[in-house]
Amino acid sequence: MTRDLCQPNLVWDLDVNSKTITGVTVTSSKMICSEPLPVTFPGPVADAQGFRTEQLGNDPLTIWVTMSGKPVSFKLNTPIRI
Repeated sequence: MTRDLCQPNLVWDLDVNSKTITGVTVTSSKMICSEPLPVTFPGPVADAQGFRTEQLGNDPLTIWVTMSGKPVSFKLNTPIRI
């Protein structure tokens, strides 16, 4: 329940010219959360920024994001066409 109290939010970073999703930005209500937030990705990211990653077998990549005062952004290695 602690994660819910942080009011996490994820926004897709878009490139409108190429019509692709290029990454994501993670935020929370006060940009601080005492519990890591799991963020699942459809493929590899350019830089996990030292956050703990998890990927078992064919499961998607999950990065456990710790919010510590500012938004956290990740860039996808391969943009997703929309």
